[in-house]
Amino acid sequence: MKGARILMKNSLVLGLSVTLVLGSLFLVSCGGGEEGEAAGQEGEQTTEQARIEELQRELSAKNDLIKQLQKENVDLQGKVPEAMEVQAGDNHYKIAYTFLTEEKRMPEDEAKKILKNSYLYDSLLAGFKVGNISDEGEYSAFISQGDAVASPGKMKRVEDTKKEAEKVVLRNQITLTEIEGMQHKAACKDKMMMVRKRAGVLMERYTVLEEDLSRYQEKAEKLNSLLNSVFYLVGNKTSLKASGKSSLGAVGYSDFENTLDLLQETTIELRAADFTLPGIKKVEIVPKTLTENVDYRVVISSDGQFATIHLLNTDKFRLARIIIVVS
Repeated sequence: MKGARILMKNSLVLGLSVTLVLGSLFLVSCGGGEEGEAAGQEGEQTTEQARIEELQRELSAKNDLIKQLQKENVDLQGKVPEAMEVQAGDNHYKIAYTFLTEEKRMPEDEAKKILKNSYLYDSLLAGFKVGNISDEGEYSAFISQGDAVASPGKMKRVEDTKKEAEKVVLRNQITLTEIEGMQHKAACKDKMMMVRKRAGVLMERYTVLEEDLSRYQEKAEKLNSLLNSVFYLVGNKTSLKASGKSSLGAVGYSDFENTLDLLQETTIELRAADFTLPGIKKVEIVPKTLTENVDYRVVISSDGQFATIHLLNTDKFRLARIIIVVS
């Protein structure tokens, strides 16, 4: 494109010079007419002669300028490369790359770097004429219609129209995508609210279930403890006889108010003071089927204030109802 701009500039200068020459000739001819009309006036004749000589000098200078411009134009035309005709399947990048690497013997990397920053036509028609120009590390080209069915200008207008149409389509797609995104966001928000609501309900149910589980575990632990416990009634011999509870047949289940979890403990502690006795001398267990020193062992302190029953055979005592008689 740089070469094309130089050609255009020189052509304008050449046209301007020709216009000045023609104007000068017109003035000369006008001046000659005035000289004939003023032939009788010597003072005016001298002035007109001086003007004619001045115009002739200007005309000679313009002629020299025209010759110089014509010479530069010839030299410039000699530098303009011969335009090549575009074939079917050609593209501007391929044509320019081939020109730089093959005709200009330019390294491939340098050619790619130059073309990366150069203006290239998007599409070329078969029959177009492409003139390649490379100067001072820059690439440019001029494109003419040649034998193609349309001009480069018309093709550019068509390409611009297509690009604008594609931009409209893309803008519409972007708008639709934004609308769909907003709709999707709203739907997700609604679903999130539903999920949170359900999560709240589930959390409430979970809390209730956790409380139920805690109660069931407590019951299970209590039942497990009862399944492994011994139930007993304890008292001194006199008070038990007085209340008629000295034998198992005379008491009910509610009378066995004391329990011992055999998984946790296997001893029963007794204190004389609890039975209003000055001291404990003897401890018996009813029923008599439980054998002392086999199923259990009684240890009384030396002062008789305390007694300890060691349950040796826990299987016999598990879920058993017994009466402990202290005397």
